[in-house]
Amino acid sequence: MRRVLSLVVLTVLCSQPLPTAKSMFYAPTDVHCGIHYWLEAEDGTRLTEGTAAERQGRFTVHIRKNICAGFLTVWDVSIGRELTPRDERVSGGGLWSGYWMSDQVYVVPGTFEFSAGEAATRLVIVWARSQSEVAHSARDAMARVTDMPRWMPIVREINETASSEAGTYVMNRRDAGVVTEIVFRMR
Repeated sequence: MRRVLSLVVLTVLCSQPLPTAKSMFYAPTDVHCGIHYWLEAEDGTRLTEGTAAERQGRFTVHIRKNICAGFLTVWDVSIGRELTPRDERVSGGGLWSGYWMSDQVYVVPGTFEFSAGEAATRLVIVWARSQSEVAHSARDAMARVTDMPRWMPIVREINETASSEAGTYVMNRRDAGVVTEIVFRMR
């Protein structure tokens, strides 16, 4: 009888669905590293990439983190330029790499528009708790977009329902950084 009960309990525990990206983002005791980003229209409306592409216009990119402070790099890989400032603080004898993001929301400088074809702007966002995990160049950022999901359990969830939660949640199921790409190409 005891073996049967153990098997039933084990089966129930193993069949539980994995938490979604959004639920991990808001879990107060969770240590999963992640971001929530959205595009904001000129009128202040929060949009996902899909709804923004349909609406057209100029948009700002907002990035919110879920856990303690860490390092952020945002790259416009279409032109090879970093859009986050480099922090000038000294840590362990050297300058910190990346932007030290202690605020809840970071607004990427500039506005972005959707365009057709290969000329579309491509942003890569890398968020990490350790400065050793941030991207150090546009090329490095693109490599992380390709490689990181192969060995890290990164999950994405798009939320178009509630205006204050609209956007994309990108989480790592482990205690490590995340990477994501925004392509401003009309669909």
